[in-house]
Amino acid sequence: MKRTRLIALLLPLLLAVGAGPASALSVVTCLVLTNAVAFGFYDPTAAAGQTAAGNVNVTCALVGSNTTVAYTIALSKGSGSFAQRTMKFGSIPLNYNLYTSSGYGTIWGDGTSSTSMVSDSMSIDGLGTINNYPVYAMMPGSQVLTTGLYSDSITVTVTY
Repeated sequence: MKRTRLIALLLPLLLAVGAGPASALSVVTCLVLTNAVAFGFYDPTAAAGQTAAGNVNVTCALVGSNTTVAYTIALSKGSGSFAQRTMKFGSIPLNYNLYTSSGYGTIWGDGTSSTSMVSDSMSIDGLGTINNYPVYAMMPGSQVLTTGLYSDSITVTVTY
C-alpha cells in the first residue's frame, strides 16, 4: 500500500516537470556522448594545416506520448578563444579550431563572437532516438612548438 502511494505522489511530479505547450504529458531526457578529436602526430615543418574529426552524439528519450524536441548544441571555447582555440603542453600553445562542416568555414561555438551552434530536432517515440554530429577540427601549419602531449577541454552544452 505504501508503494502505491509513493508512485501516486511521484507521477504527478514527473508530469508537472514535463508539462509544456507542445506536449503536456511528456518528459524528455537527453544524453550527450562525445568522441574526442585526436590529431595524432603534428609536423611543425609542414605548411599545410592538419585536420581531424570527432563526434557529438545526442540521444533523447521520453516518458509520455510521442513528441518532437528541438535543441541546440554549443561548444565552449576551451582554453583559448573562439577566434583561435588553444591546446597546451604546460604553457606552450598549439592553435586549432572546431567547425560545423568539412569546409572549415563556420566555427562551432556558442553563437557569440561570429560562431554558430548546431540546431536540430528529433521525433521521439519513447524508445529513444540518436542523432550524430561530426566535429571537424583543423590546426594551422608551421606552428613552432616543443615535443609533447597537447590537450584542451571543450564543454558540450545541449539546450532543449
